[in-house]
Amino acid sequence: MRQCCVSPEQVYQCVLKKIRLLAEEPRPDGALKLKGMGAEYCIRMGDYRLRYKVDDENQVVILGQCQHRKSFYD
Repeated sequence: MRQCCVSPEQVYQCVLKKIRLLAEEPRPDGALKLKGMGAEYCIRMGDYRLRYKVDDENQVVILGQCQHRKSFYD
């Protein structure tokens, strides 16, 4: 997500695009594996964070949460 994504609709579109890309590549460049969380990852998108889990056996990406960075780590 670029800094141009400032309105709620722009943020929504940027997040939706990133989620769709996870179907093709569940561990893209920039994805951070969360320590002690099994197969959970985090993607940074500007001021927002997307947390998700990869189930390689069933070839499924399970979305967790997408929040502003201020609330994400609480």
